[in-house]
Amino acid sequence: MLGFLFIYLAGLALIIWLELPALVKQKQWREVAAFSGLVLIGSYLSISMILRLPTPNPNVLIEAIFGPLSKMLEAALSGG
Repeated sequence: MLGFLFIYLAGLALIIWLELPALVKQKQWREVAAFSGLVLIGSYLSISMILRLPTPNPNVLIEAIFGPLSKMLEAALSGG
């Protein structure tokens, strides 16, 4: 289990080392923020799965956001 964690962290460090300096050099601050946010969320989910911790299901959040939107669109398209 710790071997997988080490491999994951090494791969993550490599990706950050390859991508982040170019974004900072080009002063693409929004991209840096988006990259950092996605890396943090992905890292949290990946590490919690590697360590077999209770992991929140992202589908629950997606359903909470898009469920009402789906019902609203369905009602609008069906004419009722």
